[in-house]
Amino acid sequence: MVRINRVYTGTGDDGTSSFVDGSRHRKSHLRFAAVGTCDELNSIVGLIRRECSDLPEHADGGTSSSISRIQKIAEAALDRIQNELFDLGAELACDPSKLPEYMELISNQQCDSLTDEMDAWIVQLEPLTSFILPAGNRSRADNSSCKDRYKKIGEKFSGY
Repeated sequence: MVRINRVYTGTGDDGTSSFVDGSRHRKSHLRFAAVGTCDELNSIVGLIRRECSDLPEHADGGTSSSISRIQKIAEAALDRIQNELFDLGAELACDPSKLPEYMELISNQQCDSLTDEMDAWIVQLEPLTSFILPAGNRSRADNSSCKDRYKKIGEKFSGY
């Protein structure tokens, strides 16, 4: 785990920031936008994770053991996703030609596993008959916001 003693560097007042390799670039650089979007997505996943942990044991009318089981599955999946998003942000903060040897890169297998996991969850849901509005409760809004940030990463930064 990365340890920091402050959340600012004090070196960006001139409109630049640095990649992991120390090279400085304008804060408007597309790579910083990608890192920021990953951070936003990670924060929203954290909100969803908290919502899952706060579910009352009777939320769906099911037994408390089924809610508890779902919470454990969601907690493990969301914990892994947050760590992978953090790693992806670190990867994006590097010049591809200067990646540190110690850095583990997000693999195609991890992406495929996440897709397979989502597909397994989707088949357990009632089929959608319309778009879902991001309203009604916090969880629905957070999930919609998470989906939108995820799409933003794909649209803006694929092939970068």
